[in-house]
Formats: sequence, structure tokens, C-alpha cells
Amino acid sequence: MDWNLLGLSFVTVFISELGDKSQLAAIALSGRSTSLRAVFWGSTVALLLASFWALCWATAFLRFSDALG
Repeated sequence: MDWNLLGLSFVTVFISELGDKSQLAAIALSGRSTSLRAVFWGSTVALLLASFWALCWATAFLRFSDALG
């Protein structure tokens, strides 16, 4: 495993998500909710799914661009 890439990915995503609309939505939901665990897991799974979706699209784009050139 490339630990430098793992660390860079973590720091980049962590910093970019600070103060993001998704974080503000999670704060608003947790303020209204009685189940903080549900808000935490819902937010976590949504971020993981969005990251996975972006990774799939980036991989497909790179394969397509490599096939062209």
C-alpha cells in the first residue's frame, strides 16, 4: 500500500470537506435528531458512496482517454 498516497488522499478530502454543505447538513440533522448514531452512519455512508462514485468515473475517464491517445 502506498502510505503517502493514502495520507495525501485523507488530508485532501478532510480539508476540502471542512465547512462543506454536507457537514452543515449533518450538523442541522444532528441538532433535530434524537439518534446521533443514525446521522453519523447516514453521513458516513453517503460520503463513502460519493467518493466511490467519483473514483469509478475518474477511472473510466482515464481508461477512455488512454484509449484515445
